[in-house]
Formats: sequence, C-alpha cells, structure tokens
Amino acid sequence: MGLRIESIYWEQYKLYVEMGDKLSDRRLTANTFSLTANTLLITIFGAIVGKEAPLSSDSMRIWFILFALSGLAFSLAWFFIVKSYRQLNSGKSKFIGR
Repeated sequence: MGLRIESIYWEQYKLYVEMGDKLSDRRLTANTFSLTANTLLITIFGAIVGKEAPLSSDSMRIWFILFALSGLAFSLAWFFIVKSYRQLNSGKSKFIGR
C-alpha cells in the first residue's frame, strides 16, 4: 500500500515539474511577443515621423500620443501577464518543494 502511494506522489511530482517547465516557456514567449510588439511600434512611429517631420504640428502630436498610449498598453499587459506567470510558478515551486 505504501509503495502505491509513493508512486502516485512521484507521478504528481513529475507532472508538476513538467508543468512548471511549460509555464516558464510560455512566460518566455509572452516576453518575446511583448518585446516584438513594442519594437514594432517604435519602428512604425519612426517611419511615420522620420527626420523631416516636425513634432510641433498637430498631426504629429496626435501620432505621438497614439503610439505612446499603445506602447503603454502593451507594456501594462505584459507586466500583468508576467506577474500572473510568476504567481503560478511560485505556487508550483512551493508544492514541488514539499
């Protein structure tokens, strides 16, 4: 009977470790996506504004505000996603540690 229970615990342990690894991979994917999205925003903004267009015109100010807000939204979404992954991973790590 004791051997059967130990076998079940061992399988649960292996499952939690595997899930922790997959969670870390998903967190890395979220980081990569957020970095790519923000880099794309900066690139598009640079292409629109360019060296020739002054930021003093009203249309450039609107573009600047739109891109800044978009970048802020991506960054906040990234922060909360990574925070969620951190909480999930720490819970799994506590379980594995026991």
